[in-house]
Amino acid sequence: MREEKSALDKHRDDLMARLHGQHGEQRATLEVELAKLLSKLGSATQRLSLDRMPSYFQELLRKPETVVRLEPQQLRLDGWASCAARNDAIESKLIEFTDLLGRTGAAGP
Repeated sequence: MREEKSALDKHRDDLMARLHGQHGEQRATLEVELAKLLSKLGSATQRLSLDRMPSYFQELLRKPETVVRLEPQQLRLDGWASCAARNDAIESKLIEFTDLLGRTGAAGP
């Protein structure tokens, strides 16, 4: 939602710059486009309101797979907690865990 609002802010700034110095029909067309954009920007700003965050969080909890995923991982560690290859001659232990990944593939908090 923040990315959408940022894109709308940038588009608004671009339109405002284009409006500067325009006259006649071109100005009227840009003003109509700006009015529509400002309406979208207002909606985007309302969606980011702190009052709406609890409902977004509840929605996220109902369908967490839309924004995060769990991915099983394994690491083999030696006695010094260094990664070891499976065929290393040193004694090692296999550690299994699950990564929580966000939409972008980055590990979660």
